[in-house]
Amino acid sequence: MTFTGDDTVRVDEIAWAAEYDAARERIGRLLEAATADEAATLVPACPAWTVRDLLAHVTGLAAALSNGQMPGADQQAWLDGLVDARRERSIGELLDEWAATQPGISVFLERMGGGGSQLVYDVVAHEHDLRHALGRPGAQDSSGVAACATAVSNMVARDLAAHALPAVQITSGGRTWNVGEGTPELAIELDPFELIRVFGARRSEAQMRALPWRGDLDRFLPGLAHSPLPVEDLIE
Repeated sequence: MTFTGDDTVRVDEIAWAAEYDAARERIGRLLEAATADEAATLVPACPAWTVRDLLAHVTGLAAALSNGQMPGADQQAWLDGLVDARRERSIGELLDEWAATQPGISVFLERMGGGGSQLVYDVVAHEHDLRHALGRPGAQDSSGVAACATAVSNMVARDLAAHALPAVQITSGGRTWNVGEGTPELAIELDPFELIRVFGARRSEAQMRALPWRGDLDRFLPGLAHSPLPVEDLIE
C-alpha cells in the first residue's frame, strides 16, 4: 500500500485508542435514551441489522478483541455469531458491556498501532450509520472522521491493487495525497466526512457518479466499491 504526497498523514501518527473511545462515548450518548421502537429501527446502511443489532456488533467485536479472540477462516460467520449471542440484550445492557471493554480494547489498539485504524474506521462508520437510521446527524467534523480519512486510504489502496488499478489522488481537509501505485489517473476532492462515506460504500452508484471526479470513473468503480453499494441514495 502506498500513500504519497507532501500532506500524507501516517496511520501510526494518530491516537487510535483515543479516537475509538471518543466514538464509543458519542454512540453511548446517542443511544442511551433510545426507545424500543428506535432500537428496532432498520439501519439503511446495514440493511440486515437493526439499531440494536448494530450496537451488538460493535460491542461484541470489542469484547472479543479485548479478550484475545480473533476471527477464524469464516470471518462473516464469526461476526454474525457475536451479534446472535447478544440477541436478548437491551440497548442499556449492550452499552454497559461495551463500556466495560474500554481497558482491554485500549490495550489492543495501543499494541496494534497503525493497524488499529480499521477498527476505529468501523466504529466511526457505524456511528454515522446509526445517526442516519435515527435521523440524528452530528459529529461529522469530529477528529475521528478526520482520522478515518487516513484509515480509509488503506481500504482504497487494497482495492486498487486487487483490481490492478493505478493510484487515485485525494484532496480532503486541506491535504492532498495519492493512494495506490504509480501516477494517479483519477482524482477527487471531498470533505473528510463525505470522503469516508464515499469510500466506505455508503453512497449509491448514482451518488458516486454525481461527484466531481477527474478521470474515468467507470474504469475505477470496481476498485472503489469494496462492498455492495446501497441501491437507494443515502442522504446525510
